[in-house]
Amino acid sequence: MYNEQIIRNELSQYNNKVRFIFEEEVTSTNDELADLARNGEKEVTVMLSESQTGGKGRMGRTFHSPKGNGIYMSILLRPSFLPEDCNLLTPMAAVAAARAIEEVLSVKTDIKWVNDIYLSGRKVAGILTKAAFSSSDKTDYVIVGIGINLTEPEDGFNEEIKDIAGALKEKVSSAERDRLVGVFLREFLSYYNSMPKVTFFEEYRKRLLYVGEEITVREKENFYSATVLGINERLQLQILTENGEEKTLYSEEITIRSNHKIRG
Repeated sequence: MYNEQIIRNELSQYNNKVRFIFEEEVTSTNDELADLARNGEKEVTVMLSESQTGGKGRMGRTFHSPKGNGIYMSILLRPSFLPEDCNLLTPMAAVAAARAIEEVLSVKTDIKWVNDIYLSGRKVAGILTKAAFSSSDKTDYVIVGIGINLTEPEDGFNEEIKDIAGALKEKVSSAERDRLVGVFLREFLSYYNSMPKVTFFEEYRKRLLYVGEEITVREKENFYSATVLGINERLQLQILTENGEEKTLYSEEITIRSNHKIRG
């Protein structure tokens, strides 16, 4: 199990603001924490599980969550800023994860827009954010879930993801895992408490994959080629289509597959 004290040692001034829930196995930390949120659980509650039987990714995909190989964590937030700014929580978590991985494991990772962490052409972490709104101008709660592949499972990744998934290292100690959780939360809460100012923009921009490269965009059921121009101040992806049209992409509408091998 996780060592709560090691985690808290990294939290700095945010230590007293975080409540932890540790589980051996859950269906999904996002789902379990959402249930607690609907019953009045306070921000910032963090659920960590040793494994998940039904971990979820974007667009209905599964997130392989075997015991002993990763971090499976969700954070309950009740933001006071505008609901439209909740879209920034996913890229915020991506930057916090990349910074924490670099600090604790000395591994530099990149970000595949909008929510995936990549190392040497392989996805090593993913983020899934779900929100509930009381009204058009008030957020009830947000659950930010993150799964990080620390090491590769002994029997390898399952068939569905074996050509995509990767791991950060061959071996990661339990103390390193605990420190990684703590540093991630410290970085994330630092950015979160600065909202609506986007203090993580430059860090995200520097780590963004595919800038200047040709990609294939899937927008609903349509596929087309485009070149990545960069991101705007809302961290939405700006592209130039093969027809010469400049477009802004929103995370809920598209998936992106590179036409080139990702460079680590």
